[in-house]
Amino acid sequence: MTDAVITDETQLSLFTAEDFRNEYAFRLAANCAQLTHGHPTGYYAAGALAAVITHLVAGESLETAAPQAMRELAGHPGHEETTEALRRTCSAPSTATSIGS
Repeated sequence: MTDAVITDETQLSLFTAEDFRNEYAFRLAANCAQLTHGHPTGYYAAGALAAVITHLVAGESLETAAPQAMRELAGHPGHEETTEALRRTCSAPSTATSIGS
C-alpha cells in the first residue's frame, strides 16, 4: 500500500468518524481503493484501516477496534487473506515504545 493510499483512507476515516457508522467508513474506503487496487486484499485492507481508525477516533481501544474491523471484513467475499493478515498483526508481540523512552 502506498503512502498516498494510506493518507486517503485515513482522511476518509476521519470524515466518516463524525458523520457515519463504522460500516460506512469500511465500505467507502474499500470502494475508493477498489478504483486502483483490483484484488480484494488491497481494497479490503483499506476498508479495514478506515474501520479501525473510525473506532479509534470514537474513543475505542485498538484491542476492540481491530476485532470489530475483522467482523466487518467477514461479511465480504474474498476477505480471508486480509482477515488473516489483520489477525496475525493483532497477535504479534508489540515492539512499540513510548515517545521519550
